[in-house]
Amino acid sequence: GLVSSQDVSIYAEELSYISYGPRLALSYAVTPQDEIRSVLLYEWQDHQGSSDSDAGMFSVDLDYTHAFDSTFTMTASAGFRNTNARDDVNTYDTWSGGLSVYKEFGHGITVDLSGEVRYSEFTPDALSREDWKYIGSIALTKRDFAIFGLAPSLQYTYVENDSSNEFFDFYGHSVELKFTKAF
Repeated sequence: GLVSSQDVSIYAEELSYISYGPRLALSYAVTPQDEIRSVLLYEWQDHQGSSDSDAGMFSVDLDYTHAFDSTFTMTASAGFRNTNARDDVNTYDTWSGGLSVYKEFGHGITVDLSGEVRYSEFTPDALSREDWKYIGSIALTKRDFAIFGLAPSLQYTYVENDSSNEFFDFYGHSVELKFTKAF
C-alpha cells in the first residue's frame, strides 16, 4: 500500500511537512492464539520551511501477539528506524522494544497497558548524541456506554527522554479523552 501524512507545526500554525511512500504489512497466524505482524515502510518527508530537514525514513516493525483467551492479549514488539536527512543533525537510527497488555473486564470496561523503550543514535558527524526514550500508557474504555454511538476512553501517557546532550532531556504527561467505535 501507500502511506501519506501531514504534520502541522503548533508553533508556526502552518504545515510542517508532507510525507509519502510505500508500505508493506504482513500478518501470519502461527496458531489460533498467536499472530506475527510485520510492517515495512519507506517514507519521504518534504519539510515545507526548510529543505535541509527533508528526509528519507525506512522502518521495520515486528509484533508478536498471544491471546490467552478472548478477553486477554499480550503483544511484544520490536522495531528499527533509519532517518537520513539532508542535514546531519536530523540523521539518526532508532531501535525500539515494547510490551502491551489488553484486558476486558466485566461491565464493558477494558484496560490497555503499554510500555516502550527507544534508543536513538544520531550521526557522529553532527551533534554526537544518544537518546533513551521511555513511554508508558494506560487507557480505560467503557465499551457499553455510548455517546452518539461512540464509547468514551480515558488515556494517560508518560514520556521521558534521557539524552547524552542535556538540551534534549525532557519528560511529559498527557491525558486524553477519546471517543471510539469498534467496527
